[in-house]
Amino acid sequence: MPTRRRFLSLVGTSAIAAAGGVLIAGCGSKAANPDGPPEIRYGQERCAYCTMSIDDARFASAWRVARTERHFDDIGCMVNASRRESLPSEVRFWVHDYTDEAWLDASQATYVIASAIKTPMAYGVAAFATAAKASSTVPAAKTTLTWTDVLSAVEREG
Repeated sequence: MPTRRRFLSLVGTSAIAAAGGVLIAGCGSKAANPDGPPEIRYGQERCAYCTMSIDDARFASAWRVARTERHFDDIGCMVNASRRESLPSEVRFWVHDYTDEAWLDASQATYVIASAIKTPMAYGVAAFATAAKASSTVPAAKTTLTWTDVLSAVEREG
């Protein structure tokens, strides 16, 4: 029969171990909602490519494969990271609309690359829900781009 001191020691150790397990599980990059947009903790997470803090939602991006996510501070970082890894075809890329910060499926968004757009890592890529939003927000941009165009354009720059 354990003594009171031994019993309290076991209970305390178990509680600390359980709390540590919860913290470790919570710190992973597992998707909370595998079908919905990613959840980024702005100001608390670092870019998976350049390790800078993810602070500006307008440029934050992410990809998801199964239940694993990678978060980025700049769309250009996500593009370059995707070139480094062999991603399966079921990967899903997410970007924010530059004007209202809503999450967009990257393959459905319209993009502008312009030096006037000051992104965290200076790639100058901004995403928009529509071509009209892109043209009205960045009138100096002569053309809008698709996700495939962005993959090629950043590839040449990075």
